[in-house]
Amino acid sequence: MTSDQPVVRTGPVRTTAWTGPADVTFGRHPEHGIVAADRTAGANASWMLERLGFHEVPGRSGLYALGDPSRDGVARTTAAVTLMRRAGYRVAGDSAFDGSH
Repeated sequence: MTSDQPVVRTGPVRTTAWTGPADVTFGRHPEHGIVAADRTAGANASWMLERLGFHEVPGRSGLYALGDPSRDGVARTTAAVTLMRRAGYRVAGDSAFDGSH
């Protein structure tokens, strides 16, 4: 198996074949809708998330909510997952946002 082949885990999470925590995790939040959790604590991932339509949730450092998720939110988030992976970030999250399957 090469490192770019996905590993399917039980439950709704799908990650790639690396070990360790994800840099960015996409999912759904009961209050904020579609979200991304940035664990890098760096400006680059935050900058990229903001350009992809996510905004930081006030008072929740590292948590970004997708703006206007009713406007094709799943497709926009799937595109964000793909672009973040292409940029070299380790991305995990809800399988609904994984365009690789």
